[in-house]
Amino acid sequence: MKGEEVALRRKLAISFLLISSGLLIISLPSIFLTAPSSAEEALPPNVLSRPRLLFPPSGIATVPFSFDHAKILIPVWVDKKYLFMMHVDNAWSTTTFTKESIEMTSIQLGDLMDVPVMGIGGSSYIRGKSIIIGHLQIGELALENHRVVVLDWNDYPADGIIACDILYGMVITVDYDNRQISFTRAEPETSLNPGASIREIIPFSIIPWESIRGGKVVLPVRLQGGKPLEGRIDLGSGQTIISWQAAEELGISRFNPRLKRGRTLRGGDGRPVRSYVWEFSYFQIGSITIKRPLKIYIADLEIFEERPVVLIGNDILQHLGKFSLNCGKQQLIVYQ
Repeated sequence: MKGEEVALRRKLAISFLLISSGLLIISLPSIFLTAPSSAEEALPPNVLSRPRLLFPPSGIATVPFSFDHAKILIPVWVDKKYLFMMHVDNAWSTTTFTKESIEMTSIQLGDLMDVPVMGIGGSSYIRGKSIIIGHLQIGELALENHRVVVLDWNDYPADGIIACDILYGMVITVDYDNRQISFTRAEPETSLNPGASIREIIPFSIIPWESIRGGKVVLPVRLQGGKPLEGRIDLGSGQTIISWQAAEELGISRFNPRLKRGRTLRGGDGRPVRSYVWEFSYFQIGSITIKRPLKIYIADLEIFEERPVVLIGNDILQHLGKFSLNCGKQQLIVYQ
């Protein structure tokens, strides 16, 4: 039954995204659809852990997205003929496909191996397969001969994750109001959105991962008017989650009767984590304050390392409306 539900959600998401793109589709029987034209310039073989990104002449690739489990879901073409619906997650280390989605294609799987991955569940090695994708395309953005991970996620609600190994080398602009995400060369913010009015530029730092390109995007945040806490931006999380250490610094104990039991959280590594819910009325990023009732999860995630940390998910980020994440300049650019 789960497989049928996943398939139905996937068809609905594809229909929404194709309609949003202005494409007329007569029927959609499977993932084998006519792919968009490939980029004219070819990429030579490259260092697979640092993909060379091939942008269109405009320097920007924009695609529509839908919300799936409060996560950003976009269409991704592989080998110019297979369409995958994938989540965007800057806090997941390695671009990952589900085994089920790859098996629906003629792409050959390699041998099993222990694959290093890092996400909200912490750092670990997962038993999976590493393969090379000949051609991967997101809108007008393309890369070739890129190594990805294939994991046996039977009940994962998408075909995989576009992760930090691809996202780290460019500027990501998320427009929640118009349901669009853009990928741009790391250039000055004035060239990213001509005519756009910048509301605030918030500096952040990056905590690098060991042995894997990229890292955690970190900036100070405040909840309930308390002291600044370490916030980490996570486009792959539908919910904002704070550590128990952060909750206790805000005066919330594990025995507070106002706490409500939350759902079981699972990172990409599949580990179940018990959570609780607390309603906050105030969340601040930089000088931007969100004043409204906000239900935020409290949980012990391994990645928190028993420190007062706030994982900022799409439930909070969407209140910013439109912003750019520039890892090269280490800036969060929020627009009017």
